Amino acid sequence: MNQVKFLLPSNNVRGAFRGMVSPLYTRYRANVEESRTLANLRDALLPKLLSGEICVSDAKKIVEGVA
Repeated sequence: MNQVKFLLPSNNVRGAFRGMVSPLYTRYRANVEESRTLANLRDALLPKLLSGEICVSDAKKIVEGVA
């Protein structure tokens, strides 16, 4: 790898790239966290809904309390 040549962009180009990519990466992280939260809610509520332990209106109240 020591003999592989590559171009190092200027500070301006790196800054512009960072400025464009940073909001995308921030949104990606937020989406991953939201997906985990939704999966946890699904895993907690679905068995209770299917067994009749809770009804849909109760599940809505639980979800609204989390959101």
